[in-house]
Amino acid sequence: MKKMLPPSRLLCYLLVWCLGSCSELSGQAATDTLTWQQALTDGQPNLARRIVRQGSRAHFDRGENERGLALLHSYWQALAPIDSLRSEYIDLALDLSRTCSARLDWLDSSQYYQGQALATLAHHPDSMLLGKAYTYQGLYYKRLGYTKIAMEWFLRSLSVKAAIGYERGVGYSHYLIGWLYHEQRLYDKSLIHYQKAIQHAKLGGRERQMIYLQSLGELYADLGEESLALDYLHQALAAYRAQPQHQHFLPTIHKALGNTYHKFGHLEQALDHRRRVLNIVEKRRNRSYIIGALISLAQSQLALGQLGEARRYLDRAARLMEQFSLPRLRLRYYAIENDYHRARGDYRCAWTVQERYQLLQDSLYSTQTSAQILELEQLYENQKEEKRVATLEHQRQLGVEKLRRQRGRGRLLMGFSAILLLLLALISYLFYQIRIKNQSLLSALDERQLLIREIHHRVKNNLQLVSSMLFLQSVDLDRQREGRSRSLLREMQRRIKSMALVHQKLYHESAFGGVAAPAYVEDLLAHLLPALGLDPQGAQVAREVEDLWLDTDTTMAIGLLLNEWLTNALKHAEPREEGLRLHLSLRRREEQLELRFWDNGRVEANGQVAESTPGFGQHLIRALAEKLDARAERKGGAWQLLICRFRMR
Repeated sequence: MKKMLPPSRLLCYLLVWCLGSCSELSGQAATDTLTWQQALTDGQPNLARRIVRQGSRAHFDRGENERGLALLHSYWQALAPIDSLRSEYIDLALDLSRTCSARLDWLDSSQYYQGQALATLAHHPDSMLLGKAYTYQGLYYKRLGYTKIAMEWFLRSLSVKAAIGYERGVGYSHYLIGWLYHEQRLYDKSLIHYQKAIQHAKLGGRERQMIYLQSLGELYADLGEESLALDYLHQALAAYRAQPQHQHFLPTIHKALGNTYHKFGHLEQALDHRRRVLNIVEKRRNRSYIIGALISLAQSQLALGQLGEARRYLDRAARLMEQFSLPRLRLRYYAIENDYHRARGDYRCAWTVQERYQLLQDSLYSTQTSAQILELEQLYENQKEEKRVATLEHQRQLGVEKLRRQRGRGRLLMGFSAILLLLLALISYLFYQIRIKNQSLLSALDERQLLIREIHHRVKNNLQLVSSMLFLQSVDLDRQREGRSRSLLREMQRRIKSMALVHQKLYHESAFGGVAAPAYVEDLLAHLLPALGLDPQGAQVAREVEDLWLDTDTTMAIGLLLNEWLTNALKHAEPREEGLRLHLSLRRREEQLELRFWDNGRVEANGQVAESTPGFGQHLIRALAEKLDARAERKGGAWQLLICRFRMR
């Protein structure tokens, strides 16, 4: 059963959404961040994931790739310490890797996230995610032009996915292998794998089927089959348009249609589709796609005799290629630039470009490379067959051994069967009586435990709600520049947080009778110090807290006292040259608890600290002292409280 959000939290989400809908874009981003963080804190990872995914997709659709990546990165960092969401952490690292590569051309960043995912998978194995990681690793090396290495990773991915029966993933791996064969001009092998990809897509889901149809259309175009090519490409275009979640693939299908129309002499149709590609990718700011679109438009303009327009597109592409190592795009650029110089009659420049083209082509489309990837697939098929034969032989041997053991045990079991039946009947009766009694006790205990947990959980949530409302109010007052009111509200927020920490500790502990004083004090300081402008790691706060388990009321009062003393020290103390130093101690002295707080602020000549008019904080200290039946004293820069009324576990 899914965990339901409490009504108070739903109300808070509604309030945040209303505020965010009236804000500017920057304010909306902050609201989104606040919302997914609250959902994650409330134990709603699915809700948090939807918020982040929708927010990042909105950024990507607007061409704000860096902001979309930043939102995903923040959520990914928040998942790092949560062991129960380790799979989500790995999956998001892989998505970040793909985003950096495909959308931003940040190949170093792509490999960083890929490395984090693989390192985590080494300690938390997951075959589904491992297959995905191998796929993305292959795409990375293919992007760099390392065809053989890419094929190795694609085959690894295929092996992992096939082992777990992941049909959709197997189809995608066949598509990628066919893609490599297609680029190596091994059309027969490519056709086999494209058809396998379509077949697996029918078995495991049609999400990627339009991509496979597109690739099959491009393959038939390279084979000179115009009618088949355009038929498959228009099927893919119709599928893309029918599914809004796949709109981001539109540039690829328009690119394929533009190339096919150009190949078969339909120049105006080709130019139209290529212009659509450039318009889309420029909005998304993907530089490698922009380069490819510019080269294609230069080709179309050159075929139409528009040499000036062709030169303009080529120059833009050349400027962008200076920043990246994109060998396949550079090869296309050399080919079109060669045609451009020939059209101008500048055969000297054309010859120079042709030499560059030939050198690069030999490195990418060598006979050796084609033979190597064919050999890799053959090795993969041989290894798969060897594993199948070895598995069958192992199963046969296990069957023979199992049959032999069963025959030996059968004779012994028959001799003891009658005795065992009688013993089992007696034991079953005794266990039945014991189980009835245990079930009654466990039921009562479980009900008590659940009741206590629910009480503390509700208290914690209500206090957090109050804290959130105060924060929102302080933000509103900040806009109105009411500085004193904002300060008072934030002081109240810190007091409420010190109370909420008690319930938080109780909620996460298996024993509900008390709170560990050292852990509570550390958590309280970790919250208060940043709120008061101090670094928790670098602040000079010495603490001596005995290992005591205190009741809820005593712990909450101590938290409020420490909050007031710490706030007062930072507001009114005049630190000496060595900087402000604070010291607190909590220990048991016979039948009393001694709580001391000291700071090194300046004192008057009579040894007393100069105090302002007693305010809310000092009244609160005296009230808490009366509640605890305590005696509060202040000597110099030190507060001392001797608590008489307390309970210990």
